[in-house]
Amino acid sequence: RALAFILSLMLAGFTVIPFVAAYLVANVAVAEADLALVYMSGGIATLVTAQVIGRLADRYGKKRVFTAVALASTVPIVTMTHLPALPLAGVLAVSTSFFVLVPGRFGPAMALVSGSAEPRVRGSFMSFNAAVMQAGSGLAASVAGVVVARGDRGALEGFDRVGWIAVGFTLVAVVLAWRVRVVDTRAPAAGAAAPPE
Repeated sequence: RALAFILSLMLAGFTVIPFVAAYLVANVAVAEADLALVYMSGGIATLVTAQVIGRLADRYGKKRVFTAVALASTVPIVTMTHLPALPLAGVLAVSTSFFVLVPGRFGPAMALVSGSAEPRVRGSFMSFNAAVMQAGSGLAASVAGVVVARGDRGALEGFDRVGWIAVGFTLVAVVLAWRVRVVDTRAPAAGAAAPPE
């Protein structure tokens, strides 16, 4: 279940991510020189928000926070993959929210996945999980590559459909997240409540 969950999450992200730069340049008329600003803004925002998301997952439970961030991420996914030509400020608003929420799902997701394995096999399980993630990212890019094509005028066509595919896999990941069993290795005190998942 944990591996199916992480595979669906990779398909939900890496169908879109490899084509973002090309789409912004070809369809949204972002200058190639401005791509550095797009990624820098997203990176700086992610440095801050990733820590916030991680703390929220520790406090309120990995499944709850993953679900909230994943559902919220569908908005910038759809917006990014349907983006018309915009001034750079508008592009930065959309791209920064995309880079915050789409990778932001991985913090609680990885905590959930690592907690699903017994401690005695966790190392080998996480190594296999890394292989599944790599295979998933390659599969996702391949799926998107079948859908996306270069039009006569150089614009990317089909990226809007890729956005809906990513949303579909995001919803699948949300469902699967609640089916992942988390191993509790702590001995609870008498009368103590179970920790949030």
